[in-house]
Amino acid sequence: FTIHGTNSPELAKHFGDTAEQLRHDLAILWLGTPLPQWSAPCSIHFTVGDIGAGGATSFTFTDELPFSGEVFGWEMKIQGNFESLTTAVLPHEITHMIFASYFRCPLPRWLDEGGATSVENDMERANHRRQLNRFLRTQRGIPFNTMVKLRDYPNDVMSLYAQGFSVVEFLIAQRGHHHFINFAADGIRDSNWGRAVQMYYDYENLGDLQLQWTAWVADGCPAFDSLQNAPLLAGDTSAIEQVSHETQPQPVLASPLPKIGMNAELDSIIAPSQLRSTPFTPKPASPTSAHPGQEGIPASDNQVLLEWKRL
Repeated sequence: FTIHGTNSPELAKHFGDTAEQLRHDLAILWLGTPLPQWSAPCSIHFTVGDIGAGGATSFTFTDELPFSGEVFGWEMKIQGNFESLTTAVLPHEITHMIFASYFRCPLPRWLDEGGATSVENDMERANHRRQLNRFLRTQRGIPFNTMVKLRDYPNDVMSLYAQGFSVVEFLIAQRGHHHFINFAADGIRDSNWGRAVQMYYDYENLGDLQLQWTAWVADGCPAFDSLQNAPLLAGDTSAIEQVSHETQPQPVLASPLPKIGMNAELDSIIAPSQLRSTPFTPKPASPTSAHPGQEGIPASDNQVLLEWKRL
């Protein structure tokens, strides 16, 4: 990383060291191994002060097919106070970079933003849980068979952030980060998320996952009795400190796994209050307009959303 935007050598060293450590620790958290060196460092442009926290990271894929291309041209622009930059914005943005380095293709938004949000500090994660309950009770939940297909931000982007984070948290709490990455790799390979859910988490299909997740949210997101690894739930321990000896993500298969076939999926979200939402039809949103107003803007991505530059 190269640091720009601060005249303080102490601040520059702090943020440079923090970014390097996060790159190492978060790669181990998600992948079980550090990332190899990039061909060139990522420039980080900081604006540090008593201002709203946010960030944007841009990079280039040479191919949109999973695991087939390369990614390069890293650049990050972030702002906020010292604490939010250190514990929320930088972890969020660097998780985007780890995902890009591993999958080497654009990801479904729920997975990319949900995973990045899951490593923010306790306060930000708790804020997303509170918002999620409000969104579900006001019929703003996104049906899972719609959510998994979203490649662009919907108009109701805050619902996507909160719901994507919660679904990632739910799955990680059951079988850990490395198992989740294996599941994600399988799902993005052929977009058959119903089969991937069945194979990796023993749910019948996306509809079954949706029902079980909704019941879990309504019950207050409790810990699972038979956790194989430390859960990523509300508490004093950060995600990075929960690194455990999980089964590392598997190498990419040379050919796709056979399809089992998807059963009929639910077309709506049942809120904890038993209100039923209407199916959501996503509409593409520009990177600068995806966050409406000041409604619970997350600690990261609220200035200019992550952009995918494609050759």
